[in-house]
Amino acid sequence: MAIGTLPFAAVMAVMAAGIALVQGPATDALMTAVPVSEEGMGSAVIGTIRELSGTLGVGIMGSLQAGAYTTGLTDALRGSHLPQDILGASKESVMAAESISGSLPGTLRRLLDDSVASATMTLT
Repeated sequence: MAIGTLPFAAVMAVMAAGIALVQGPATDALMTAVPVSEEGMGSAVIGTIRELSGTLGVGIMGSLQAGAYTTGLTDALRGSHLPQDILGASKESVMAAESISGSLPGTLRRLLDDSVASATMTLT
């Protein structure tokens, strides 16, 4: 495991433990509170809440990560000699930066690649 992935792995382990410890008891508590005649509705509500919370979690974390990437890349490349159009396009997404990186000469390519790698690990 690379050193840069260690914080991400730790965060994922904590999230998995939290889900494992909370989801089962919460489902049990909700289903015991629902009358037998309405168990189908209770199960549907639990499923809907899980889907919505997962969707919101991915959306919120994705937005935070995108903002952190842009800020991290801006900070990492401040004072570099990359042209503004390359800087702007690289801030759009990691894929755009990787695509641009392939066309740069050695030193600038390494600078952009290292900056992108650093910026993607900013939030984790």
